Amino acid sequence: MGRAKEIYYEQQQQKDDEKLAELLGITYDELLETEWHQEPDEHNDGSTFGYIVYFENSSPRHILDKIKGLDENNQVWFSPLDFYNEEYYDYEEQYEAIIANKFFYDSFQNEISNVRQLNEIELDSLILQSVLKRQLYITAIGALETFLSETFINITDEHPEFFRNFIETYPNFKERKFQLNEIYGEYDKLQETAKKEMLEVIYHNLAKVKNMYISTFKIEFPDIVELSRAVNTRHDLVHRNGKTKDGDDVIILKETVTNLLNQTLDFVDHISNSLNLKNGQ
Repeated sequence: MGRAKEIYYEQQQQKDDEKLAELLGITYDELLETEWHQEPDEHNDGSTFGYIVYFENSSPRHILDKIKGLDENNQVWFSPLDFYNEEYYDYEEQYEAIIANKFFYDSFQNEISNVRQLNEIELDSLILQSVLKRQLYITAIGALETFLSETFINITDEHPEFFRNFIETYPNFKERKFQLNEIYGEYDKLQETAKKEMLEVIYHNLAKVKNMYISTFKIEFPDIVELSRAVNTRHDLVHRNGKTKDGDDVIILKETVTNLLNQTLDFVDHISNSLNLKNGQ
């Protein structure tokens, strides 16, 4: 991923967080002082009907007390419509930024290569060494997530048959109801609706992404057990400040990062071979 695109995503993430703070009834700076994460609230079929924002007990109590709708478990539930605001969130701009990169396989390889080189660095400070390894682990999962999203969106955008498969099989579309006299209006909005759905997917939710790839591209998807564990570890590093839910420290060593890089490379190569990406880029 180029630096310009990274800056764009960082700016978009800040906009998302500012919107969340507004919905919660606190300031953006107050949100930054808390430890939180957001997960989709899904039906058994994988369709999303809401979002839950979880706040850690370590977050400042005086800020938690200000949050609208916070329950006794430090959770807030939102409808997907709560986050939709055409003026604040430009789906089209984000979508165009993704499909502009036709070298998503190469981008992934370059990012993993950079992480592998950084993993060879040995710092004198054990504390800084630990921080570096944690960040490299997080970056590796981020590179995988970016590859999965850019691959899915680009290929679906380029091939009408895959776009149709997505529309016909994605669970969220099964929930939509409209009258016959609305059918042409809904058809006109179909492309825009599909773009928003693809952008809203959390691509490190590997179980959901696996179903999307199989249903849309009709390919065999690699096993997700090991990488799903890695995603959970990444969650602890990002949202629990490097601790498990039981309070134990998550130890990330050089070998841990190396193993993760090898797993992600094998995983991506499997998908790339199935979709013939190496010859197509």
